[in-house]
Amino acid sequence: MVRPRPDLQQDPDSSVDRVRPVGRWGVLPATLVSLALALVVCGRSLGPGVYLYRDFVTVPELARGRGLLGGDGEPPRAVPLDAVMAALSPLLGTGVQQQVMLVATLFLAGTGVAVLLRWRGTAAMVAGAAVATWNPFVAERLALGQPPTLLAYSMTPWLVVAVRSRLSTSRALGLVLGCALPAALTPWGALVAAFVTIGASLATSWRRRLTWMGGVTMLSVLWSLPWLVPALANSTGGADPDGARAFALRADSPLGLVGSALTLGGSWAAATVPGSRTSVVGVAASMLLVAASLVGLVALTRRSGRSAGLLAGAAWLVPVAVAVVLAGPALELFSSLQQVPGVAIGRDTHRWLGLSAVASAVLVGVAVGELAWRTRSRPGRTLRRSASRMPGVVGAVVVLSAAVLAVPDLPSVVSRGYRPVTLPSDWAPMVRAAEGAAGGGQVLVLPFQAFRRTPWVGDQPFLDPTPRALGVPVVVSRQLVVARGQQRWTVDDDVVTSAELGLGATPGGPDPVQLRRRGITTVVEWLDSPGARWRKTDGLVTVFDGPHFRVWAVTRGGVRNPRRIARKAEPAGNLCATPPSLEATEHEVLATRRARSRVVCRSHHPAQRRHRWWCRHSGGLRRDQCERPEGQHGHRRRQEGHRAARGPAQLRRLVSPVRSRSGRRSS
Repeated sequence: MVRPRPDLQQDPDSSVDRVRPVGRWGVLPATLVSLALALVVCGRSLGPGVYLYRDFVTVPELARGRGLLGGDGEPPRAVPLDAVMAALSPLLGTGVQQQVMLVATLFLAGTGVAVLLRWRGTAAMVAGAAVATWNPFVAERLALGQPPTLLAYSMTPWLVVAVRSRLSTSRALGLVLGCALPAALTPWGALVAAFVTIGASLATSWRRRLTWMGGVTMLSVLWSLPWLVPALANSTGGADPDGARAFALRADSPLGLVGSALTLGGSWAAATVPGSRTSVVGVAASMLLVAASLVGLVALTRRSGRSAGLLAGAAWLVPVAVAVVLAGPALELFSSLQQVPGVAIGRDTHRWLGLSAVASAVLVGVAVGELAWRTRSRPGRTLRRSASRMPGVVGAVVVLSAAVLAVPDLPSVVSRGYRPVTLPSDWAPMVRAAEGAAGGGQVLVLPFQAFRRTPWVGDQPFLDPTPRALGVPVVVSRQLVVARGQQRWTVDDDVVTSAELGLGATPGGPDPVQLRRRGITTVVEWLDSPGARWRKTDGLVTVFDGPHFRVWAVTRGGVRNPRRIARKAEPAGNLCATPPSLEATEHEVLATRRARSRVVCRSHHPAQRRHRWWCRHSGGLRRDQCERPEGQHGHRRRQEGHRAARGPAQLRRLVSPVRSRSGRRSS
């Protein structure tokens, strides 16, 4: 007979078997149910390629730069997730990592709740695993493109299991750290992991409580350092107050704001809400699960004590109450608090319901376990063993059906958005050209929008993945327009605005002077994404021109010396490999000739120091074309004797291969 746990109080009438865990293979049915439901949801979304869907984006080759660890000055929203994916990319492709994350979030949530309910019987584990894997919260977070956020949700039951384990304190803290690391891949997940572990420590025995609180607090700071350090180092102040209004909880069902939150819905984006949230069947199934959670809360309080029921009820109802209050009476106060650094991380109040979703799944499992325990065969009864198990089996099947009927369109929601795509053939050349032309400056991405929408991805918008591919600082827009009924909120957290970049100063193109002031040396344009179209202006030279992307370098009149572009820019190593059109402006022709002159000079013998000096200071121009005063170039014979382009064949020589005196083609 197994001795009951000291922190699990029981009634005098309860049997010791009430707290006896299942056998070694007792968790297998719930594990298989979780895996089956996860594959049903995500099965049609698996395949070769990468996901480009809303916030869930990556590129085949992640750049190894300061941005992976939040050192580029941007808010560390994907720290250290991108760094971990880049470290694993030699062993596992980024697209495969995305698909593993998508399936693992659902599978880990179901199995974690099953392990947490292992003292309640097989029927309880199956019911809890089904509700944790398939519910409106999971559906709406996946529709928003946030599987990384669901990592915190899926690891919540595992953290509770680690805190309540019978291991020694040191080993249990190590287990807590291992369970918290997947959640801590995002800043929000790190905070959720800290909150859950500290809250679960309150349920331990009073002798271990102080030790646990201190150890868990230290571990919480440890796994938060990867994003906390860059957030403090690059703090730019508060966020846009309209963000609290735009991302507040909203009613997405006929049950109103409170009913939508109790049924684990209420996403701020109306386009991501499943259609079943307004159907009669979906509402009825959701209310059935709410009633089962209430029954489970009463049963848990009676069987395990008032403290256990109080903690479970707080985990279920407190996030709902806080989200409703912040979306209603306290909305204006919460909006004003957005100017305080760090508060904006919780402005998407629908994410707070993840803890309620886990608590609801556990309480539903407790209700089914209570039903199975009350109807089981005992000494003095004549029921067969198979007949005594039938109520528990029926309860698990009813709960599984209600979970699926609450959001029956969850697989279609995932399959529509999560479609693996292959990036265009000119993506890699564009990345190489942009990095080569950038030098030590920054890269501006146009159109100046946060999200893209291209024909080769589909109708779904996706976050611009360019910063993840370039190893240099990238300037992108972070402005988001959210429509809530008749109102439209513009959430603008940009450090630099489009007006400061000079995007509207000149008709049809960016202003190189403004770009120079901001340290921008390269401009990348998405040609097939909706937005303003830009044309070439003085001070911009086309480095790469493909069917989907175009790269411009800011040259004379901008911030960079064009002769460095000749050494680094793709596709052939210098500007001569990308012939300018005959309609090119005179400024571009002169800038291209200067770049060619530096390449010719590097092909000459190093002993010709005078010739190299002349090319470095005059750019290889004739005296009448040079912009510098004549006194800065030395002897006139060196000017006239230089091998520069002359006569009407200037444009023809610009597009021809460059050869040195030895006859070798220059690189």
